[in-house]
Amino acid sequence: MEEISIGSNAVPVITIKSVGTSGYSANADDENNAESKVTINQQVISISPISATPASPLTVAAGMAAGGNFSVAANPNGGGPGVPISIWSAGEVNIGSSSSTCGQQEYYDGTCSSQPYSSNQSGKNSDVVDNDEEFPDDLLAYIFNGSTSVDDVKNDVISLYGGDSDEHLLTNCSTLNVASSGIYVIEGNCTPPGDVGTRDKPVILLVVNGDLTLNANKEIYGLVFAYTDAANVNTVTYDIKLNGGATIYGALVANYKLGNSNGTYNAVYDAETLGNLPESVGSIVATVPGSWRDW
Repeated sequence: MEEISIGSNAVPVITIKSVGTSGYSANADDENNAESKVTINQQVISISPISATPASPLTVAAGMAAGGNFSVAANPNGGGPGVPISIWSAGEVNIGSSSSTCGQQEYYDGTCSSQPYSSNQSGKNSDVVDNDEEFPDDLLAYIFNGSTSVDDVKNDVISLYGGDSDEHLLTNCSTLNVASSGIYVIEGNCTPPGDVGTRDKPVILLVVNGDLTLNANKEIYGLVFAYTDAANVNTVTYDIKLNGGATIYGALVANYKLGNSNGTYNAVYDAETLGNLPESVGSIVATVPGSWRDW
């Protein structure tokens, strides 16, 4: 099968062929007896609108202020087999007084704060990778397969869901629930009334220029991306507040500094949830430029 390269990925190409005929002279069932015949070929590809999920449960472009508190269950193999990664950032990560990172077992056993990888008491250790010069320059493009603007992502949503796209392009999160799946773009504050998504059918929530608040014991399965298109991401005051045990199972991403308003971040790396994202989101069929021909 023919393939083309998109970034570092090889994508299979499908050729669609259409044959038109006219002026049958003898046998109407045999196109070879037609007086004229035109063959048209067009190549298409099926691509996912997402290109990557972070290797850490908490990925923050601009670092974390000391005011934010977090409880993070690491990706046990984020830095390679047996090398846990909890937080990844291009900026400085400050650990608040009630913050801790830990292994998956410790998190589910309820001993994350007493047996941490990193905490305010034990210090910041190797599971926190901050001030990383290899951090992606554009987190939006890193996650959304090269998209460089919210409008690009919205166009992908329209391509994916067609007439149902209005259900995925929102100004708040009041309609989200456990039956929600796929990509949602929320332009404004997001406070879901209950749990969102499931491990089998997770969500991607792109929260644009707004706060995300998840109240006590609520859960989100998937990837949450807190995003601002402000010219200076270091001056915005948006934040994430996961209250009273509310948790994101999968990954939490932000392109601005978290903790400016003392937000809380409970993120549990969930490989199964993240692995189910491509199927939950679906694929976009696109034509290959320059591949149309009528010979």
